[in-house]
Amino acid sequence: MDSDVRSLEAALRARCVELEQACSEAELRNAALMKAVPDILMEVNQDKIYTRANPAGMDFFGDDVIGRHASEFFVGEQDTLDKVDPLFKGEVDEIHLQSRQRRKDGSVRILSWHCRALPAEDGRIVGALSSARDITDLKAGELARAESEALKSAVVDNSMDGIITIDQNGIVMSFNKAAEQLFGYSPEEVIGNNVTVLMPAPYKDEHDGYLKNYLATGKAHIIGKGREVTARRKDGSTFPFFLTVSREIVVGSRTFFIGLIRDLTKEKQVEAQLRQAQKMESMGTLAGGIAHDFNNILGGVIAYAELMLEDAEEGSYLHDDLKEMLNGCNRARDLVQQILTFSRQDKPKREPLYLHPIIKESLKLMRASIPSTVEIQRRIDVECPPVIADVTQIHQVMMNLCANAQYAMRDEGGILGVGLDLVEINEEYSPVGLHLAFGSYVRLTISDTGVGMDEETRSRIFEPFFTTKSVGEGTGMGLSVVHGIVKNHGGDIVVDSIHGEGTCFQVFFPVWEEEAPVVRGEANHLQKGSGQILLVDDDQFLLKAQRRILERHGYQVCTYADSEQALERFMRNPGHFDLVITDQTMPRLTGLDLARVMLDTRPNLPVILTTGFSDVVSPDRAHEAGICEFLMKPVSKEVLLETLRKQLA
Repeated sequence: MDSDVRSLEAALRARCVELEQACSEAELRNAALMKAVPDILMEVNQDKIYTRANPAGMDFFGDDVIGRHASEFFVGEQDTLDKVDPLFKGEVDEIHLQSRQRRKDGSVRILSWHCRALPAEDGRIVGALSSARDITDLKAGELARAESEALKSAVVDNSMDGIITIDQNGIVMSFNKAAEQLFGYSPEEVIGNNVTVLMPAPYKDEHDGYLKNYLATGKAHIIGKGREVTARRKDGSTFPFFLTVSREIVVGSRTFFIGLIRDLTKEKQVEAQLRQAQKMESMGTLAGGIAHDFNNILGGVIAYAELMLEDAEEGSYLHDDLKEMLNGCNRARDLVQQILTFSRQDKPKREPLYLHPIIKESLKLMRASIPSTVEIQRRIDVECPPVIADVTQIHQVMMNLCANAQYAMRDEGGILGVGLDLVEINEEYSPVGLHLAFGSYVRLTISDTGVGMDEETRSRIFEPFFTTKSVGEGTGMGLSVVHGIVKNHGGDIVVDSIHGEGTCFQVFFPVWEEEAPVVRGEANHLQKGSGQILLVDDDQFLLKAQRRILERHGYQVCTYADSEQALERFMRNPGHFDLVITDQTMPRLTGLDLARVMLDTRPNLPVILTTGFSDVVSPDRAHEAGICEFLMKPVSKEVLLETLRKQLA
């Protein structure tokens, strides 16, 4: 019996030793496992106090982490720790969460936790065993990628150009904001549909051909090439744009193309303006060349008519006919002068002006271009005071406003009203939209009985490039130019219009308070003169006529059609001539160059320079060269003789 007990005790002691060794080995294995795992392993009790940590946990939180509350290591996210409570209550077996934790060195890192309940032998939950992995760098990468994607999206959406992505079948996959504005479609209306919805009919077939070729050969011939095409908006209108297509972007089994769309509407408008400006410049050059020859011819006709008028008996049919002939010649002279005024590109030269003669001249010039179905009614007060203005720019205002009025009546005809009067801007009278100080203004009124404008059109008429005219009929710059001219003159312009009933423009120019220059009338009596005159002009017709006028009025005249021969004659005896009259435009030696040589030899010599047209010589330049008078052809007999008398007095 005793031996049996002793045997049992020995067996029990041996078993205990085995168990102790097994536990020791298990603890060593657990310790080795805890040490070998690179993740943070932490054990926490029901009070959320750390009770155990592996070396990675110690390295992260510090050697003194055991016995400290978990909340000490959370940064700004204390409610995250509360998410573990369901685990302690036995409601769940495991929980995943992320939190910002403070390392032992004070830095803040982001940890991803996996927490499992830690039960006791009786089934109670006594704590939790948690593993954690530092995902700070991963999060930073995700954030960087998210920011990059957001930036790319912002760049695409804020691009001034339209950006559209399509797949190999032509289906629209993306549609940025600029494309929305260009085409008038929302992304929902376009994405998922074929891109041909954005194309007018001719381009749809062409596009289908490109896709068929690509699917058959794998080659996209428009890749990387920019070209000009036409697009169709949602409202059915079209516009030009420049298309650039990216190289293929292959994602899995699908291929995509990115189209960059740049609207060319404004560029086309500017090109049209440039062509118009070049055309007008060419017309101005042509007008100048024609004017030079025409003025020489007209000058001869006027001179001979004036000579004949002197010989004709006053009151006779011949006398009356010659007067009418001269009136016609003077009208032709004024017409040419107006054409030259419009063709010149001089800087604005403002001076005190009465507007009524300029308005009358403009209407006279435009009458030939206004259809007979349009009646012109004038209400011009010739007593209006002067304004400070540039003649050419006032002509521009008249031409543009009258041209718009005439266009509005092109189908049915109507009445073009032109008025000029003096008004006072004050508290009692100040039209809506007028921005002028109280005072006196000369008001130019241009009205028509045409189609009128709606409110939207009326609000935009002064915008550059805005026009309701068809392509080729207008560029939308006329009224913006008028607006700029009026504003630069210190005035303002307002417009009233009723759709279907007509339009009225009112232009206000501030009155010039000082006395206006007095226009000198023609001399009623031309006195005889005397003196030796050297007359130089390469037009024989005019040369002969002017010689007869001068000789009839007492002058001795020596004429030359060749400026070099005239200079040679002058140099033989510089003191022989009392005065020189020379044309400007002559072969080999111009009138200005001829005058300079003569004045170098004889500085006090009176020289009169005449020209039918010259873009080289201006009155100021002529006077700087020592020339005493600068006369535009055709020169009337009265002006020529009065100028001679003044210079020889």
